[in-house]
Amino acid sequence: RQADGSTAVDVSVASEGGRTPRAVARLNAAHVNAAANVPVALGLGLVYVVIAKPSAAAAARVFGLLTAARLVHSLAYVAGVQPWRSISYIVASVEVLEMAFHTATALLA
Repeated sequence: RQADGSTAVDVSVASEGGRTPRAVARLNAAHVNAAANVPVALGLGLVYVVIAKPSAAAAARVFGLLTAARLVHSLAYVAGVQPWRSISYIVASVEVLEMAFHTATALLA
């Protein structure tokens, strides 16, 4: 019970400045995750296009899947939905690894 007699449920989590609502904490975590992963994918994507010189169809497939997977991952992260968060992360990771592989192959050729 609260001091005023109500029985409100605490749906917040601890943070540096006190308590943060759980939805805000989850949204912040999704943002931090995207901020850590998207620049790496964009940088590698630029290197992939310049060095590996993929066909337009191959580049569209890789970037389309990567973008869709990152969007699904962000939405699933915020919503707390499994297994979609994990599946979309794996799909995005596979696309990043594919770009890295084709770039390395082009460099070694």
